[in-house]
Amino acid sequence: MADIQGSRFHLLAGKQDWGSCRLPGGSTLALSWPPDAGSPPGPGAPLEWDERTRALRLSQRSVLFRRARSGTAPELSARRGADRDPDGATYWIDEEQRGIQWQRPDGDGGTRSTAAQAWWSVDDLADPTGPCAPGAFVPVEQPLPVDATLHGLAVTCRRQVVVGWQGTLDGSGASGGPGRSGLLVFDLRSGGEPLVLGWPDGSGFAPFDLAAIPGGGLLVLDRTARRFWRLDRDLRVPATMAPGPVPDFLPSETSPPPEHLPPRGSVVHTEGIELAGGVLGDTNPVAIEPGPDGAVFVLDSPAGAAASRLLYLPEGGDARVWSLADLVRVGDPVHPEREPEIYPVRGHDLAVRWPGRGPSQVCGCGGAHDKAADGSGGTDAPAVGPVLLVVDHGGKQVIAFQAPPDPGAAGSRLTVLDDYLPMRRFAGRALIMGSTDAWYDFGSRWVPLVRYVECLYAPLGVFTTPTGFDRADAVAGQPFDSASPGCAWHRVFLDATLPPETSVTVRARASDDADLLEATTWVPQPTPYLRGGGAELPWHDPWRDLGVEERARQRVGTWELLLQSVRGRYLELEVTLHGSGRQTPAVRAVRAWFPRFSYLAQYLPEVYREDTVAADLTERFLANPEGVLTALEERMEHVSVLLDPRQAPPEVLEWLASFVGLLLEPQWNEPQRRFLVRRAHTLFERRGTVRGLEQAIGIYLCPDPQDTILDGPSGQTGARVVERFLVRGLENASAENASAENASAASMNAVPVPAVDDPQSWLDPDVLAAHRYDVLVPGNLAAEEVAMLGRILEVEGPAHALAQLGSLGDLFRVGQARLGVDSQLGQEMGWPVMVLDRATLAGTLAAGSPFDISDRVVPGRDRVGEVPAL
Repeated sequence: MADIQGSRFHLLAGKQDWGSCRLPGGSTLALSWPPDAGSPPGPGAPLEWDERTRALRLSQRSVLFRRARSGTAPELSARRGADRDPDGATYWIDEEQRGIQWQRPDGDGGTRSTAAQAWWSVDDLADPTGPCAPGAFVPVEQPLPVDATLHGLAVTCRRQVVVGWQGTLDGSGASGGPGRSGLLVFDLRSGGEPLVLGWPDGSGFAPFDLAAIPGGGLLVLDRTARRFWRLDRDLRVPATMAPGPVPDFLPSETSPPPEHLPPRGSVVHTEGIELAGGVLGDTNPVAIEPGPDGAVFVLDSPAGAAASRLLYLPEGGDARVWSLADLVRVGDPVHPEREPEIYPVRGHDLAVRWPGRGPSQVCGCGGAHDKAADGSGGTDAPAVGPVLLVVDHGGKQVIAFQAPPDPGAAGSRLTVLDDYLPMRRFAGRALIMGSTDAWYDFGSRWVPLVRYVECLYAPLGVFTTPTGFDRADAVAGQPFDSASPGCAWHRVFLDATLPPETSVTVRARASDDADLLEATTWVPQPTPYLRGGGAELPWHDPWRDLGVEERARQRVGTWELLLQSVRGRYLELEVTLHGSGRQTPAVRAVRAWFPRFSYLAQYLPEVYREDTVAADLTERFLANPEGVLTALEERMEHVSVLLDPRQAPPEVLEWLASFVGLLLEPQWNEPQRRFLVRRAHTLFERRGTVRGLEQAIGIYLCPDPQDTILDGPSGQTGARVVERFLVRGLENASAENASAENASAASMNAVPVPAVDDPQSWLDPDVLAAHRYDVLVPGNLAAEEVAMLGRILEVEGPAHALAQLGSLGDLFRVGQARLGVDSQLGQEMGWPVMVLDRATLAGTLAAGSPFDISDRVVPGRDRVGEVPAL
C-alpha cells in the first residue's frame, strides 16, 4: 500500500509476526513462548503475547504460590460429600452426617446463593409420613429407629443425587443387619423417597468419596479398604471378563433377574478395584475423580509422607504415578527477586477442570485480564489435558496442575500452573466442579473459586525486528527491506497503549549490505508522541474495540516518531518496552514507512542542500508539515470510503442513512446497519408487500445479514406473514376469539387488532379476514426485540392493513389451514409413509420391515387363503 506521495510501509501485526522478532540473545520470541497458546512464558522470557488485546506486552511476573499462614488445617474427617446439579443448586452432607443440606442459586447466573436449607434426613426413613394428627390411623408396629450415617455425594448426568450410607435402614422397609452399607438414589425429576441400594453383606463396604462420570456412571471410593468401584449409568457394578465360565444353572433363590445376568464367560466384580501393590505401593487414597476415556484420577496421601501423589489409572492399562513433592515453588511477594523454594503439596481434596471450563478471575489492580479456561488460546491451539485442582492440606489455597493430553503416554508429567487460587474460611467440606467454575464451602455458603491475578510485570523487554533478508523462506513483509539502496527511512508508527509510568524507546540502524547490518551502529530515535488525529492510515482506527474512557485512561492510540539519520536498503529496529512493575505497555502493530518524501528535494532550490548539516535540519523541519499535509491529502484521496456502507466508519453510518431517508435504530447492530444502508433501495421498492415485510424482519433477526435475504428464495428469513383471507375455518370465529387474539398480541407488545363497535360484525368472516394479517416470528425473543418488531410492522407494513404479532408455534393450529402456505390446491399426491422412530410427525402411520414387503407372504400379516397369487 502506498500513500499519495508514493511512500510505502512494512508492517508487524499478529502473533506470527511478533514471534519472528528476536531477543537480545538471538532467539526469536516464538521460541521463548510455551507451546500451549495462552500459557505463561517460561522463566526469564521478558515479553508475551496477550490474546485478549492481540498485542505484545511485558511478561506477567505473578508470584506462583505463597506458603499458607499458620492456622488449623482441615482434617479428612471434615470432608463432606458435595456436588452441584446443572441448575446451579448445591447439595452436601451435614455435620452430623445424617442429613443433606442444599442451597439454590439466587437468579443471577449462580454467583450468589440463598441460605442453606435442610433437604433430607435419614430420620425421614423412620417416619416417612411425619407426625400423625390426633385420631389418625397409625401402623400397629412402629418402625424401628434408623442408625445410619452418610458418606460421599454426587449428582449424576441423569439428575440423580447419589449418597453413600453405612449402618441400618430398618425403618425404611429395606431390612439390613449390622454393618450394612450401600447407596441412596434421589431422583431430582420425579422427587419422592430415595431408592435404597444395599451392598452385599460381609463386603465391608465403606464409601468415602463419590464422583459422577460424564456421560453416565459413578465412581465410589472406599479409602478404608483402598478400593474403588466403577458403576454404570444404571448404578450397577459392570461385569468383568474372567476365564472361568458362569454355571449354566443357578439356585432360584439367589438368581438375579434375567436382565441383570452377566454375559457367559464373565463374573461380577463385586470386590472392587484395588488401589495398592505394584507400582502404587502403599496407598492412602483420599479423593477420586473421572479421567479421559474411562480412566480415573486418585489423590493419594500416604501416611507419614510430606507430599501427596496423583494416580492415573487407565481402564485396562498401566497405572501412572505423579509425585507432588517438587513441582511447586514458593515465592516471596515482597522480594520477588529471591530464589523460590520447593514446596511439597499434601492434598486434602481433588477436582478436575476439563478443557473449556475455567475459574472466575479478579485482579488486585482492578483491571481485566484474559486467560483461556483450559490454558489454550483458541481453536487452533494444541490439545491439552484436564487441569487437576488439588486443595492444599493447609486449606488456604488450591494448586492447579496441567495434565498432559495423553496421561498414559511414556514420560508424561504434570505441569504446575501459575494460578493463585486462594480460599477464605474454608472448612474442608469439599471442592466441587460446577458447569464453569470450581466451588468451595465458605462458612455456611458455597462460593466460586476465584483466580487472583497479581499485576507484577517484567520491568523491561527488548526485541528487534526480523532480519532474515537472505532467506528464501522469509515471510513476505516481515524483514524491513526497501529494495532501494540508500533509502531514507521516513517514520515509525506504533499502535500501542502506554499507561502512566510506562514508555517505549526505539533505536534504528540501516545498511545497503545485509551482512554488515549487525556491525552498523545503533542510532537512538526521538521519543514517540501520541497522534491527536488517530492513525496515519485514512479512516483506520486500530483501537475501535476499546471505549473512549479506556482509551483516555490507558493512553491508547497511534504513536509516531520521525526517523533520524537512517539511510540504507535494509532496516532493523530495536524496540524497548519500559514498565513500572504494576503496568505494562502493549504494542499491537508497528509500521515503518519508506522512502521519505522530501519537501527540501522537491520544492526548494539546490542552494538549500549545499550545507549537509543545514540540509538535514531543514529536511527534518519540513517533514513536520509534510506529515500533517500528507495525512489530509490521504483523507481527501480516500473520501470514497465514507460513501461506501461496507467500509465507512461506524460513526458515519447515520450520516449515510440520512441520504436515503433512513433513521437507524440504536438497537440494530453494525452489520445490520451497513446492510440497511447498502440495500435501502430494494427495501423501499418492496415496502408494504408481504415479501418486503418478511425481509425487513429477517434482517433484524439475523445478526449478520447477507444478500441472500433479499435476493434468495422467499421464506428463508425466519418470519412468516399469513394474510387472514387465506386462513380457513373462520366461520366459527366469534368476538371472544378476537379478544383472545388481542390478549396474545398484547403479551408480545405487538400491534393488536382494534375493537369493532358492533360485536355482531365479528361473526362475519369477511370482516375478520379483510385487510388483516398475522406475522409469526420465533417465540424465544426478548421483550425489547418484540417491541422492535412492532415498530417494524408499523413502518414496513401496508398502511391500510392491521397486523398481529404471534409465534411460529401458531403454525400448527387445529381447525385452520392456510391456503398457499400450509395447504396446496391440486391433485392429491398421497401421504408419505410414517415409520415410528424414523420419521417426523407427518403423514400416515405404517409398519416397518418385514410387514411392508409386498412380494411375499409375511407371517403375522397375511392369512392363508386370502393371499393373492404372487
